[in-house]
Amino acid sequence: MRVKGNISPELLTVEPYSPVPGQVEVRLRENVKEITVTDSMTNETVTMYEYDEYTFLLKDREGLKEDIAANMSDWLITGRTLEVNEGASLVQDMKAALEILGVNTNEN
Repeated sequence: MRVKGNISPELLTVEPYSPVPGQVEVRLRENVKEITVTDSMTNETVTMYEYDEYTFLLKDREGLKEDIAANMSDWLITGRTLEVNEGASLVQDMKAALEILGVNTNEN
């Protein structure tokens, strides 16, 4: 999913998943781009970061983060494959391309 944040993200994070003991939340990030956004209320420009993020809930084990880091490209492929929501980067890219061509993608 394409995400915007105000700090440059780590490419891989593994954190305990509190609702389920023994589980961790793994977040993978790629295509990090620095963007400038203008606040509509203050007209102030702010530096933000836009990137693709994939989240997995996994059973915690020793060496998990290192194993994921060593096989990051495979994990990213899996994340892209499982991404199927409206905020998906591929969907957003296709909508942007259609809008450039003058096609209205708003369903309202």
